[in-house]
Amino acid sequence: MFSYPLPVQEKVSGALNVYARQLAVTGLRTRQLVSRLASYAVGPVSNMYLYESAVERAEHLQAALESRAVIDQAKGILMERHKLTADQAFQVLARLSMVSNTKLRDVAERLALTGELPRS
Repeated sequence: MFSYPLPVQEKVSGALNVYARQLAVTGLRTRQLVSRLASYAVGPVSNMYLYESAVERAEHLQAALESRAVIDQAKGILMERHKLTADQAFQVLARLSMVSNTKLRDVAERLALTGELPRS
């Protein structure tokens, strides 16, 4: 058996494993051929890894943008109701999140949708 690592961005993301039924097949020429084949496999594996990373990053950014919008809405509500600054409104949301053991985004969403805050 031969196993050749497939590095992507200085990390091993996979390996090309080649099995032989006969021990005689494991000579130098076979090793060189498998090594060359592994070098061709690195490109597609690397591209797949980079693509998956980009998709994941885009999903996280989209979620962050959506969370930010709802948090900004909730801050605006608190600022208007209680004459707070943006920082003070955020601190209120953060404190309520911590006290109620609820994600900040969920506290903000509840306020934006219902006009109510969780009990502290």
